[in-house]
Amino acid sequence: MDFLIPFASSLDASCQAAIKTLQLPNLTRFLKQAEVVHTDSGDEFDFIPPHERVLGLTQQVIVTPCHWSVGIDNIRMENPDDLQLTDAESKDFFAAIQPYFFDDNIALTYQSAITWHASSSLFANLPLASIDRAIGRNVDVWQPPAEQSKSIRRLQNEMQMLLYTHPINEAREARGLPTVNSFWLSRQVCTPTNSHPCVDSALRESALRSDWHRWLQSWQAIDTLLAQAAQITLCGERHSIRLAEPFSRTFIQKTKRLFQQKPSAQSILESL
Repeated sequence: MDFLIPFASSLDASCQAAIKTLQLPNLTRFLKQAEVVHTDSGDEFDFIPPHERVLGLTQQVIVTPCHWSVGIDNIRMENPDDLQLTDAESKDFFAAIQPYFFDDNIALTYQSAITWHASSSLFANLPLASIDRAIGRNVDVWQPPAEQSKSIRRLQNEMQMLLYTHPINEAREARGLPTVNSFWLSRQVCTPTNSHPCVDSALRESALRSDWHRWLQSWQAIDTLLAQAAQITLCGERHSIRLAEPFSRTFIQKTKRLFQQKPSAQSILESL
C-alpha cells in the first residue's frame, strides 16, 4: 500500500523530544530498503502545509464557522471541532450571515455544520491559509495580506459584532459551550482517489492540540499498518518526503543495503 501520513512531525520542542522516544519497527524496517523518490521542501510559515501540497487543492473555497479567543497581544483560533456545533445551530448562523456575504458578491452554500462553500471573484488570486495552519495559533499570522483582503477582514469584524448577541450564542454560553464569533476561509483539499495514497490522519487531532503523549500512541498504531507499505510519504510542518522500495533489486542488492548506513526513522521525522 501507498501511505500518506500528515503531521508525522512538528517543530514544537515537546514533539521533537517525543520523537526521540519513538519505537517504530515497521517504519525502521521499511527505511532499510527504501529510497527517497521525491521531496517537497517548504517553510513552517507557508500557508499550505506539506500534506495538502501533496494532495493538491481545488478552487473551491471553504468557510468554517469558528471561535476566536482574544488575548492580551493576539487572537487565537480555537479548534472548530470543539464547538460541537449542531446542524440546526449552524443553519441559524448561516441564515444570519448569508446576507452580509451576498452584499459583497460572495455566494454561500451550506454543506455541513462546520463546512460552508463560498464562491466569488474576490477569491481568484487571494492567498488563503489552511485551517490546519491556524488552529491553536495567532490568526494574524495566517490572514491574507491586508491590501488584498479588505472586504474579508471587514466581514470578519461585522460577523463578530453580529454574532456577539445572537440568541444561539447566548444559549450556547448558558450551556458552557464556546460561541461562534468569526469564520475562516481556506481552499478545499482534493478528495483522495485511487491514484492517491491512503491518507492516515490519525496524528492530526493530537498534533493540533499539542497532545504529544496521545500523538506517540497514534504513531504506534500507524506503525502496525506500515508492515504492508510499498511507499510512504511523511509530512511535517515544513517538508514532505516520499520513500519507496524499488522492485527491481536483486536479492544480493537488497542484502547489501541492509548493512549500509541509513538515516533512522527518528532523524527523518526530526528533519521534517
